[in-house]
Amino acid sequence: MQRTDAELIRRSREADGDAFAELVRRYEKRVFGIVYRMLDDYAEATDITQETFIKTYTHLDQFDDERPFMPWLATIALNLARNSLASIWAKRQALDDDLSSNTDEFTCLEVLDEVQSVLSHLTPEQREVIVLRHISDLTYEAIAEATGEKVSTVKSRLFEARQRIKLLRIHEEAKL
Repeated sequence: MQRTDAELIRRSREADGDAFAELVRRYEKRVFGIVYRMLDDYAEATDITQETFIKTYTHLDQFDDERPFMPWLATIALNLARNSLASIWAKRQALDDDLSSNTDEFTCLEVLDEVQSVLSHLTPEQREVIVLRHISDLTYEAIAEATGEKVSTVKSRLFEARQRIKLLRIHEEAKL
């Protein structure tokens, strides 16, 4: 018989390492999926996934038992991924600035070569909602809880992201 999240959380708070290990096994693929889709970097996603569970364990006393566990866990993962993404973007911007001082054309080609997936064309906010909705299969309400946004904002970002993806596809097809 599978133990509930609530039971595993309660036992984890009592320093039951096996109970927390079961929570990790239950959710690690979903967390990794969220983080990987956000960062598009396997090694960084692995690190952030581990960091997510470390932070989760150290903050279990702050979890509200009346709420579902996955949105809370997704919030932690998203915040860590956002921080990592901000660092990555800052490094890319610095690289782009260095390259653009040499030649604008070279920078454009380098940026286009780096961008290989549809997700990388989206804003971080759009990427978050697409990953949480279509990859992690969370409801609008769970996404709103995880991101700290209103449900209407989540729906709006999803619409914008989907429109942008359609435009990207049209643009790519026009090139062919």
